[in-house]
Amino acid sequence: MGIFWKMGARNFIAQIRQTLLTVCIGSIGVVLIFSCYFVISSITHSKSQWEEKHFGVIGTEIYSRVGLDLTEAQIKDVQTKLQIRNITSLPYVSRVVSVHSGDNNEARGDSIVALGFDFQHARELEPKQPLWSTDPLSAEEAIVSVPLARRLGLGVGETMVISFAGQEVPVTIRDVAEESGLTGFRGTVRAQGTVILSDRLAHQIFGVPEASAHSILLATDKMYSSLPGSSFFTDLIERPIKKEALSHMSMVQSIFTPPFLFFVAVSLFAGILLLAQLFNILKERRKYYLGVLRSLGLSNRNCFVIYLSECTLLCAVITASGVVLGNVLGFGLLSVNVFYIEQLLERYSAYAYPIQPHVDVTATCWIALTMFIVFLLLACFVGRFIKRTSILHLMGKEDNRVNPAQKRLLKILGSLLVTVAFIYFNYFATEGLSDGDRLSAKVFGSIISWLVGIITTAYLMFLLVPWMKRASSVLPHRWLDRLAVTLGTQYPHMRFSRSFGIVLLFTVLSCCLIVMISFASNVEDYAAVNKKDSFLATDAYMSYVDEREKDKLTVNMNEVQEIVQGAAYMDTYRIFVSSPDNALDLTEVTPPANGNKWAYSQVVWGKWLGKVTNCRSLPVRRNFRAMEKYFRP
Repeated sequence: MGIFWKMGARNFIAQIRQTLLTVCIGSIGVVLIFSCYFVISSITHSKSQWEEKHFGVIGTEIYSRVGLDLTEAQIKDVQTKLQIRNITSLPYVSRVVSVHSGDNNEARGDSIVALGFDFQHARELEPKQPLWSTDPLSAEEAIVSVPLARRLGLGVGETMVISFAGQEVPVTIRDVAEESGLTGFRGTVRAQGTVILSDRLAHQIFGVPEASAHSILLATDKMYSSLPGSSFFTDLIERPIKKEALSHMSMVQSIFTPPFLFFVAVSLFAGILLLAQLFNILKERRKYYLGVLRSLGLSNRNCFVIYLSECTLLCAVITASGVVLGNVLGFGLLSVNVFYIEQLLERYSAYAYPIQPHVDVTATCWIALTMFIVFLLLACFVGRFIKRTSILHLMGKEDNRVNPAQKRLLKILGSLLVTVAFIYFNYFATEGLSDGDRLSAKVFGSIISWLVGIITTAYLMFLLVPWMKRASSVLPHRWLDRLAVTLGTQYPHMRFSRSFGIVLLFTVLSCCLIVMISFASNVEDYAAVNKKDSFLATDAYMSYVDEREKDKLTVNMNEVQEIVQGAAYMDTYRIFVSSPDNALDLTEVTPPANGNKWAYSQVVWGKWLGKVTNCRSLPVRRNFRAMEKYFRP
């Protein structure tokens, strides 16, 4: 059996120019598939890495409903309820501070999240973090995240100064920790780094009573109040901070994933069609050679092994080259799209997600192996002609029977499939689905129905080719060569499978191009049309001193609720907060604006009125309590 594989290998390298041309053409589909997968996997991996760095096990936050600190009694009550559910928690204090090197005032960092908490509780929250098993920090020590230490040029044992509310507190860096969970936690603030202080020092400089806390972190992604048998926190607010933070990255995924999945499906389908044609061409080139071997006494099985060995080498080279070139092309696509992704997140998100190239080696190998097997099965399907073809036909005798009349059942089935695919693609793909299920159902259901509709429509249209001869008979002879028309309309049915495969390939590629152009234009039109119904928003809360001010805020709240209920489209914007006279002034700007104060979406709503914006302020959050002077009513 080995000699037959060697014969196939020699056939593979005998005509190297044709072999290379076949590899280049056949690998197009594989290249497109792996380039799209590279982009999708890079975005997904970057999201999971960002989640692990800045949240880890942290999923939910509980804080006071009225923007005050949590008292000792409230903390104990919450912890008692959580222990019943085996949910670990961590009371902590946190503020946004500025830091600079103790030796160089120019080496500084703004918008740094400073945390203070009990190491014992932190060890229960993150048992795998070795830092919490060491001695607690003293009042003169701090733990700094790696990005912040690198930016300041500081290391272990050096001095860093923390600036907050006019206070300058020097601390010694005891550890420089990689960002992971608490060591990279930034809450709901767009921060540039994390500093962990001793629990006592944090309470002191932030002005929080010793047994109190700003909020409580929960090691769960689920809302405690939504669990069966749980009682709601009447005086507290529970917020899924991880889900909120990742929602912006999910928005980016929802923008980029559907078209790239569409490209993957189309590339796979078109690649199989193209490779089938290449195998058919290879079959025609090897028919005479295999016929001679059959006449010399080789069995059908041995001839099939010779043909299959050549196809196996061809599939292996096509798959390997497609994987390499696909990842290179994917890196280029990601580099082009990263700028657009970062602009989206910079403009609409309170977070910065670094999109890094990533190759999932295991998944890539499995996908490549699957494609290799599919291509090999396709080669076996094409190579079945060896067992069914006589020696005379292998060596050149033709038996082209014209049979333009196809089975009536196939025509009826094709018509039904076209109708069903059209109805699903335009109606059932999005009907009666929740927002969470709409994306997956629309993407996968529409792609399947689109491909089914394309195949059956192309099949029905291809059956009309013989009728073109009759249609052309009305034209004068001098305008049209009747012999050319006859040959052109009869040959496709003499070689039905090959001709239909070529027609289907170009049909799919043409429709793919039209769909992608329509997709891009529809996204732009949708954003332009609905922008007038969007809102401006920022995260803040307002204090009041008497019932008169409270009534004013209540009226504003009711008015905004009516506006929100009638909104067709909502989006979040980054808001620049400027207030030289302690009045609220919200202006949409293009970042970055280093050194300025920022606020982010959720509470202060403003109706979009074209070029002019009316903003109305509302109370809710305590995270920007340090900016309270900017939000006085």
